Amino acid sequence: MKKIKVLHWFLVILIVLFTIGLLTNFYVFKHFERSQYFIFLIASVFSTLIVLGLFFMQRALFQIIKNGYFNTIVGVNFKRSGLCFLLSGFGSAAFNIFTFNKDGFPNSEVLVLNLITYFLLIMIGLGLFVILEFIENGNVLKQENDLTI
Repeated sequence: MKKIKVLHWFLVILIVLFTIGLLTNFYVFKHFERSQYFIFLIASVFSTLIVLGLFFMQRALFQIIKNGYFNTIVGVNFKRSGLCFLLSGFGSAAFNIFTFNKDGFPNSEVLVLNLITYFLLIMIGLGLFVILEFIENGNVLKQENDLTI
């Protein structure tokens, strides 16, 4: 349980830092060129999805600390978090592939590095769905065990 508490507080700090970074991006938004507005807004949407994914993961860990592993609220929050990470990963990858030859990317190395990052986001999202399956199966086993006692 101690490791979960450490991870919970690490996520809280990470959410605060990501939020500060996102708000800072909106502050400097007025200095972008006219052609970069659309790219900036799309990137901000995907960044917001990452922050939401972190928030739902933090809420799930808080519920684990408060109520234990096997409850429905933990499952719902892990599902929302995984969905946010999957949407952000797939959406960002697709957007970068479609805008590759535009002014936003100077070379193909940047695209490859970005795609690797988005692949990791997708893997985190899928990993959260695997954890969700464990929690749902554990919840069913716990209910059956409570009924037999």
